[in-house]
Amino acid sequence: MSESFLGRWSRRKQSAPEQVEAEDARLERERIAQEPATPNPPAQVAGAAPDGGPSHEPVDRGAASLNLPSLESLTPQADFTSFMKPEVPAQLKNAALKKLFTDPHFNVMDGLDTYIDDYTKEDPIPPAMLRALMQSRELRLFDYSAEEEAERQARELAAQNVQAQNVEAQNAEAQNAEAQNAEAQNAEAQNAETQNAETQALPATAADQSDPTDRESGAVMAPPEASTSQVSLLVGEPNGAAPRADAAPQ
Repeated sequence: MSESFLGRWSRRKQSAPEQVEAEDARLERERIAQEPATPNPPAQVAGAAPDGGPSHEPVDRGAASLNLPSLESLTPQADFTSFMKPEVPAQLKNAALKKLFTDPHFNVMDGLDTYIDDYTKEDPIPPAMLRALMQSRELRLFDYSAEEEAERQARELAAQNVQAQNVEAQNAEAQNAEAQNAEAQNAEAQNAETQNAETQALPATAADQSDPTDRESGAVMAPPEASTSQVSLLVGEPNGAAPRADAAPQ
């Protein structure tokens, strides 16, 4: 029973290195013994050029038998439709197409092809572009001391600007708070003055309404609409005496 692949792999993993090397040498000897002997080199193919390159002589003879122009006489401006007929052998047809596509016009690479650039160049990326790459900075391919110093100064300037803006905002808030407090204090003071003035005016008004006697002369002041009898009743006689007889009747 032949050994499975996993069984052989497990056995070789558990075996000593010397046993594995001995088994590999034995397998190599068996493989060499099973290989057939190297055949003699083939003779030169008829129709081939002496230097080993392709020769058009047999193909040209086939073209002549079919009344076709020779391959050597073909140019990019020649008519190749006669070589595309069904009765033309495939070897002759391929030779004609090969002759056609040797024209440099067909060797221009399309610019839309992918990976057509020569990536074997030592410096395919311009130095300015290579310097701007983050990988170049991480690998320290260039001296970035000037850029780092400029970035540090830019960061410091930005931090100073932010701090100045914060200070200005705080000052503006403080000024607004002071203005609001001053307005509130002024409003409170005006309210207090108004209340004091009203409070001082209230007793004098009440006294004027309750005391009909003239404070300067001591006489009783009757209302403007009071009649003479009402004045006599208000004045009266001393010690509770009755009013005088000459008082006008009511």
